[in-house]
Amino acid sequence: MISLELPPVGIKLLNEKSINAYAGTTLFSGVSYCLAVFGATFGMELLLRPGSIKVCKWVPVVLGFKNAENEFELSIDPHLEPTVPGLYIAPLHLFRRGVSPDSVIIRTEPDHYREMINVLGWESFINFDLLKQDRTALHTFKTRPPSGLSALAIRYFNGALGLLNRFTPWHSFTALLFRSDFVTKIFDMFITRYMANMSMCRNSLVIPFRENKANISYFCTGGIA
Repeated sequence: MISLELPPVGIKLLNEKSINAYAGTTLFSGVSYCLAVFGATFGMELLLRPGSIKVCKWVPVVLGFKNAENEFELSIDPHLEPTVPGLYIAPLHLFRRGVSPDSVIIRTEPDHYREMINVLGWESFINFDLLKQDRTALHTFKTRPPSGLSALAIRYFNGALGLLNRFTPWHSFTALLFRSDFVTKIFDMFITRYMANMSMCRNSLVIPFRENKANISYFCTGGIA
């Protein structure tokens, strides 16, 4: 039996017809999709709609809230097909009766993931042979763990971010910084090469949803925050 410290979070993709049934659900408004997942982890039922995300430049295209309009947005892949009118996010134990999530996010320790792999079998996970570590961490559990600069970046850079995120001024600074398309584009190049990118939105929702199989991802900087 696997004991999880954090409850799994379910995500339901809505269409123009089904979204009307969620009119009474709290409408999320915040800096990122990661923050919505954080809120759901601790008991919130949330409705995300285009316009809910105020800072993150990745999410609107990743979640299909809008069409790609510039060079940076056109580089985001894979993503949900636009235009998605909304998402319902809630911890599984609070998920609406009769509603099945399209994707489930489980956050836990590496040893627990190994147990899940042993129970489910590798055939239940995406084919990661051609994917880099910015999209999956499955290499770590089977064939080729990260080495060199990438391994150091994941370990120490993420650790430093974890410490900085304890301070409210850091939140305000990063929220201001990533309102810039230019800053986001430059930072995206770095994390795509050396770290994880779009872990909550692309790696833990879009890729499993499109492949109908599980994925394991490192935290990206937004996920850590």
